[in-house]
Order: sequence, then C-alpha cells, then structure tokens
Amino acid sequence: PQYLPSAVHSKESLIRRISSDTDCVREIFEKLWHLQQSQESATITKLSPQEEAVLALPDNVLLLGRSGTGKTTCAMLRLFARFRLFQEYQRSLSGGLAPGEAAEAAPEDAHLNAVFITLSPVLCAQAKKFFEKLTDDGGAASTTPRLPKAAELPSNFHIGGERFPLFLTLRQFLKMLDGTLQEPFFSHAAGGAGLTWCNDDDQGMIEIVDREFMPIEHAVEDLMAENANPRWLEHLQAEQPHRPRGDQQVVASTRQSFEITYEFFADKCFPAHLQQTLHPSVVWTEIQTSIKGSLWALHTKDGFLSLKQYNELLGRKRGLVHPAQRKDVYYAFLHYESYKRRIGAFDLQDIVFYLYTRLRHEGYRGAVVHSMTMDEVQDFSQSTLQLMMMICQIGRASCRERV
Repeated sequence: PQYLPSAVHSKESLIRRISSDTDCVREIFEKLWHLQQSQESATITKLSPQEEAVLALPDNVLLLGRSGTGKTTCAMLRLFARFRLFQEYQRSLSGGLAPGEAAEAAPEDAHLNAVFITLSPVLCAQAKKFFEKLTDDGGAASTTPRLPKAAELPSNFHIGGERFPLFLTLRQFLKMLDGTLQEPFFSHAAGGAGLTWCNDDDQGMIEIVDREFMPIEHAVEDLMAENANPRWLEHLQAEQPHRPRGDQQVVASTRQSFEITYEFFADKCFPAHLQQTLHPSVVWTEIQTSIKGSLWALHTKDGFLSLKQYNELLGRKRGLVHPAQRKDVYYAFLHYESYKRRIGAFDLQDIVFYLYTRLRHEGYRGAVVHSMTMDEVQDFSQSTLQLMMMICQIGRASCRERV
C-alpha cells in the first residue's frame, strides 16, 4: 500500500485485491524473461535469490553492492513493479470491480509520480532505456507511459501526473526543483529559456538571479576571534570589503554565471603552497562532503561549517584527512570561497543549500512525488540526500556501490 498515492490508501478492498494479484507478479518476471532472450538485452542476467528478495521488500531500500552486481536492474524492476501495481489499481477503478461493488471516480492523484535520479547522464539514459523496454507492451498507448526526451523535460515540477515517470540527472532535478520557488536561484525568464545549466558534461554559462553573498567575511572573522592568526588569514581578511553582518542581499536582476567543478578548482583555486602536503581532490571532497555537504552544514546560517565545527563535529575518524591537517583544508576552503565570490561563480552545494533553505521557508508547491529512486547514491552528499527526502512522500530506493 505504501507504493501508492494517498488517495489509494482508503481503498482497502482494492489494495488487498491488487497486492495479492499473482498475474501482476507473473507479468513482471515474464517481462524480464523475454528481455533476457532478446539480443538487445544480452547483458541482463537471471535474477539471483538475493535480487528476487530485494524486489519483494515492501519498505524503503538502501541497496549496497559492487559495480556490476545488479543494483540498477533491481531498482528498475522495483520501479516497474510499482508501475504495474498502480496500473492494476487504475483498472480496478475503471471496470475491474467485484460484482455489486459501486464504481468510483478516479482520484486526482491517479498517476504514480515516480522519479529516478542519478549523477551520471549516461547512467540516466541507460536506466530510462531499460525502463522503456520493461513497459513496452506492443504499442498499447493506454498502458505505456511516454517518457520525455532530455530536450522535452519540463522546467519545473508544476506538472501533471501524465508527465511521470521522470528520469533525471541530479542537476536536472535541482533545476526543476528551483523552478517551483518564488525566489529561485536560476533565472526562469521566458518560460525557462535561460535554464541551460551545462555542467552535466562540461562547463557552461547560465543566467542566475544576482545576489550578494557575504558568508566568507564572517568565517574569517570567526577564525580571527579564535586567535588563529597566521598570515593567510590576514591576507584573506584584507581581501574582504567591510560589510555589517546580516542576511544575504537579494536584488531583482540577473547575470551570467557558471558552476565550479573539481577541474576548475584544481587548476584555479587550490593554494599552491599546499600542493606538497594535500592533493586537490582530497580537499575538494572534504569541501563538498563535509564543510559544505554535511547534514550539519545544511542547518547552519551560512551553509558551511566553521573551523571549530569542522574539527569537533567530524571527530577523529570522519573525513579523508588527519585532524592535524584540517586547518590547512579549511584555509584552502576559505581561499576557494573568496575566489569564487570574486568571479561570481557557484558550486553544487551552494545550490543545494539555497534550495533547502528556501523550501523550509516557502514550502514545496510542486507535484507530489510518490516514489524516488536514487542510483549511485555514494556520489551524493548528505545535504543533497536530505533535500531529496524533503520532496518524496512515500517510497524511496537507493543504490550505492560498496567500496
């Protein structure tokens, strides 16, 4: 029952009849068998007992396994099972009722609003193609959803249930979520025509709402107050124009900006004198997963941990660096943020923090998401996962590679 929209929960007799429908279960496994026989699906293997057990789990699932162990296949089959079970519910409303049982009008949420999200555009396309094969029933348009192409994706989640399921990269998901806000991060002028965030594959410019961020000055002041006053702190403080403390200033204009990726960070933002002791990839990971991407950072005022929080909250065993190196990592973070502010750029965690903060203030007003599947979830930060869980109401399945 938890697989289905809220309006279905009151139909206990229907739920009981659908959940025990062996024809629906048989159809799922027959579809998989036919895919195994086709040349196009030669890579699909027979389900192991463990994979069959995963398909039968009724609750939210976190699936761990090494590459090639069938995590994505299980995720797609679970999504397909929910899709077929909901179709059975729709058939019951339209004429599959028991004799003497009164027909009811279909509720407003008579669609299964399911979303699949992954970081990789290639994996997203492969998952979408596999789901299309699973749902291909010989051209019966009434039961087969038409999945939108990337160019046809809506600019926000103000959409009807007929647009689901959606197969999205993380950035596509964030762009659509941003489009539901009263004060969005990106410019959505002309119906979203300016929404051309290109960093799924490579760096590209995009129109964003022009805002003035001031958190780095505060962080430098906090460090100075802790009597940690090496030369690099004095240098950073000298770079900051004096402004009173306060919330970010929002102005009603737009400008061109771009997302900073690891390649840009390593080439332009990493302090040269730290290259002998720290690798840029380690520092970037610490910034994106701990200093800015941790659950604690998501609930700070400025969207990142102070040096004291970075040391105390992570403890001795979390993170990639020894506690003695964290001050150097934090200096590299401040240097990076200062440079990023000067050139007017942003990174992925800036967007996650902004969306989470605005959603807590405004509330989510887009289409209800009944089911969410996240693949390669180890690539997502804690803050990103928390943002996703704010949106999904009922069912979640996550797949993570075990390392």
